[in-house]
Order: sequence, then C-alpha cells, then structure tokens
Amino acid sequence: MNALGALYGLGLGVKMDLNKARQLYRMAVDRGDAAAQCNLAMGVRKEGKYDEAMRLFLLSAKQGYAHAIYGIAVMYVNGMVGGRPDYVAARPWLERAAAGTNVEIAEKARGVLAQLDARGL
Repeated sequence: MNALGALYGLGLGVKMDLNKARQLYRMAVDRGDAAAQCNLAMGVRKEGKYDEAMRLFLLSAKQGYAHAIYGIAVMYVNGMVGGRPDYVAARPWLERAAAGTNVEIAEKARGVLAQLDARGL
C-alpha cells in the first residue's frame, strides 16, 4: 500500500492522484508501516499540519525509520514545533540520524550538525 501510494503521489506509471496516494498511505499507516507513516508525515507537514506530522514521524521513528528520525530533527530546526527553531531538541535526533545505517540520511544529519556546531548552537 505504501509503495502504491508513492506511485500515485509521484505519478509514476499511473495518473498522479494525491488523494489516492493519501488514502493508500493511511491504510498502510493503520497497519503500522513505518515508511507510510513517514511518507504521510511529510505530506501533512507540507500542508502545515505540524502536530499530525510530528505524531506520524514519532510512530515511524519508534520503529527506527531513518527518514522519520531526520524528519523530526528538521521540524525542530525549522521551528515547526513551538513556533521557533529549537536546536537543543533537534540535536539528539540529528545525532541519532547521523549514527544510523542509512548513508544518505546520516550524511544530511552530519551536515546539519556541522552547521550548528559552526554557529555555536
């Protein structure tokens, strides 16, 4: 369901249909799929639904999903939680993402950590 949702969300092999993608993601979320939880979180985050995005990211992160762990850090860094950047709250999530096995996410997290360190944050 998550993979099919991604196809609809991107319009790959099917006509793009964001509503269908969201429906499929929600079905997968209801079954505990970490990737779907993260994908849906990213979608609702784009809509400014930060509380729902954080709830979904946390569900996914509890399963160790690297994109969700990084997604939580991004929300803190960009002030999507509490209305202003919170680098103290972001740091443990960034460190966890940087230490993970997903190379792409680990590199992104290390890059953000380096920027925070350079700014003394």
